[in-house]
Amino acid sequence: MNTSSPVVTTYLNRLESALAPAPAELRAEIVSGVREELDGLDAHAAAARIAELGDPALIAAEAIAGLPAPAAAATPSSVYLGFTLALLVVGGYLLPFVGWLAGLALIIGSSVWTRRVKKIAVSLSAGAAVVALAALLILRGQSYGGVGLVLFLFVPFVVNLGLAYFLASRWTSVVRGNS
Repeated sequence: MNTSSPVVTTYLNRLESALAPAPAELRAEIVSGVREELDGLDAHAAAARIAELGDPALIAAEAIAGLPAPAAAATPSSVYLGFTLALLVVGGYLLPFVGWLAGLALIIGSSVWTRRVKKIAVSLSAGAAVVALAALLILRGQSYGGVGLVLFLFVPFVVNLGLAYFLASRWTSVVRGNS
């Protein structure tokens, strides 16, 4: 048994490294097969067999070439984007509170936007809702209480419209590969 020979050990390590992109089962099968071929050979015979087998990178390339190509990443749906942004901007008016929350949930659940972009969107949208609600509560019962209602309706709409533009531009850059 000669798998402890430095030449054999080095060769098997190079082979295993070259096979890193291959599935673990295939990698183990190939390394095990080569190890069996080299077992029991003296140092000279092992070196000769290694020369016959060839460069580990070529063995790995041949093995990997026979694998099916990985599935292409799915392109994010523009329907998802449109639905998400519509819920964010007008969902709260169509389905009070629930529609807006659904829009935020879709933003948070998307794999397209980064965690930072999601935090910005949720923070700004929630902040606009808090400011609008505060304006409504503070100005109610005043002679100019109608201003509070206008702010309550207008502030979240404008902020979420701006967020929709921001999110759509981020979405487009990710889809085009410019993230």
